[in-house]
Amino acid sequence: ALAASVGEAVAASDEMKEYEQASAAYGADGELMEMIREYNTDREALAMASADGQADELITKALGDRIAELESDIAHSEVFERYSKAGEALRELMDAVFRAVSEAAYGSGGAEGCSGDCSRCSGCRHG
Repeated sequence: ALAASVGEAVAASDEMKEYEQASAAYGADGELMEMIREYNTDREALAMASADGQADELITKALGDRIAELESDIAHSEVFERYSKAGEALRELMDAVFRAVSEAAYGSGGAEGCSGDCSRCSGCRHG
């Protein structure tokens, strides 16, 4: 029940709302989705061409250049930037929730922050 309450609070957060809106915009952007498909296809083609050792240098250069161009276009897309920032903000919120729960349960160092040296600890349940 307590975990569900925390989950509901995260679900109702501004970070989650922004992530859901950004995710919907990301999925609905046909031009962006096409660039991502082309990027993935070209990366696979470059990997296959390079793997067989018979790759033509001009073809691999052209593919590499196109991949770099697509990567830049995707990364600079307003929709992609919003989606990335929203995802990062949500990850930061989830990390903060985890840290808060861990610190409450294990003390200020958290379970993962326990060094085993209890002289520096403010109350973990180590040992």
